[in-house]
Amino acid sequence: VDAIVCIDACFTQKCRSGQQDDPINPTLSVFLRQEDVDAMEHEVEALRRVHSVRSTGNSRSMIETEDLCEQGMRVPVSVLDSCNESFTAADEKRQKIS
Repeated sequence: VDAIVCIDACFTQKCRSGQQDDPINPTLSVFLRQEDVDAMEHEVEALRRVHSVRSTGNSRSMIETEDLCEQGMRVPVSVLDSCNESFTAADEKRQKIS
């Protein structure tokens, strides 16, 4: 089962402040088996290849272009480009409506 987990840590800690049944984890880390990490890397790469074959226009291929992080940013350029494309599409729809 693939899952992405996002939680609001501040909210979660506040709600669970009175519940101390769980033992404290001194490492504050969770380790994944290397086999699981490798399998997910292969799955992501396969999906990227499929996406890059389907893409048209001047979008950069994940295979052709090394996906780097811009200075001062913590996310790859491809993520920023995707957000920009999504925002532009949503903004164009908003302009057509008004």
